[in-house]
Amino acid sequence: MSQGSTLLAVSVTSTIIALATCGLRCWVKMRDGRAIVWDDYFIGLAMLLGMVGSFFTIVECLNQDYTQTATQFNYLAQPWLSMGSTLSKVSICLFFLRHVSKIKAWRAVLGIQILLLLVVNLVYSLAILLQCRPLEKLWNSSANGECWSISVQQNIGYVQGGFDVFSEFFITLFPIMIIQDLGIRRNLRYPFYVLSSTGIVIGVLAVARIYNISLTSSSSRYVYQLSCTILKVLEQNLGILAANILPTASLFSNVGPISEAFNQAEIGRTNSDTISILPRSKSTASRSIRSLKRQSTGSSFVVEGPERGSFDGQSIVGYDTESWPLGIIKTVSVQVTEEQAVELKRGTDGSMDGRPSGDQKWDSYYR
Repeated sequence: MSQGSTLLAVSVTSTIIALATCGLRCWVKMRDGRAIVWDDYFIGLAMLLGMVGSFFTIVECLNQDYTQTATQFNYLAQPWLSMGSTLSKVSICLFFLRHVSKIKAWRAVLGIQILLLLVVNLVYSLAILLQCRPLEKLWNSSANGECWSISVQQNIGYVQGGFDVFSEFFITLFPIMIIQDLGIRRNLRYPFYVLSSTGIVIGVLAVARIYNISLTSSSSRYVYQLSCTILKVLEQNLGILAANILPTASLFSNVGPISEAFNQAEIGRTNSDTISILPRSKSTASRSIRSLKRQSTGSSFVVEGPERGSFDGQSIVGYDTESWPLGIIKTVSVQVTEEQAVELKRGTDGSMDGRPSGDQKWDSYYR
């Protein structure tokens, strides 16, 4: 009875908290005018399945005096809780996939993780409902039919629990790797640290659940099943809370949506990987231009173009300086050729070649 009360308190409280975080996520989306995307759909579906699972656990708690009925709703709650927890992890992976899709390595890792999450937990959910034929045999041992052995049922639980630990380990480490790989600024890292910390807590709960699975072969089987259900409810609702940490991070800090952190980090990554001739600042641009020297060889010389803004709209050699991109140095090569000019003899009146001018000829005629 004490465990039933604990399950009731955990189911109601954690479900309300998880639902509140989903509401905050929707409000942030509407406030920022952002579109609903796949990770939003998956977290909504996770919350819906989780509420169905929590409803079954609440009914289980209210029927603790009737062990058969309580066991029935305990089994019925397992697939819903498992898929709710799975979809919350898929939502986290889709959130990261949407923001690091340009990095092929991360895209492949996240895609494989999403596929494994869906396949493993779908098989587990079906195995729960198919381990006894008819299904009633799960909670009514006197019914005609057969079930898999206890060892087989435990092994299925071990595989699913171990995969939950592995997936939480991945979700714990992946934000840290993203921070290091993209070089996200320090003031934007705290939501990632909170997500990793929550993943550690969920992983510890999964380990504790695996331990309780090993005890279900004892005479007090339902007691340990109830403990597993309590831990499973906490895993599911904490997983939903974890999936809503990054989308709602802007509510608890003076930074914008966390997607801006990814955009700025990817821009910085792209700029660092691309060789650019643009100086980073005006001061460095001035120093780089002053370091260029005028070069001359023989009769040719190079004229270095000035910085943009050094001439207010004036044009140099037919080019408008305002049309030059910032930081680009225009060079104009001018070839100077010296030719030997013929020495001209001027007359007394300024005429060339020593020939008399037209005025002098007319004067001779008049004489």
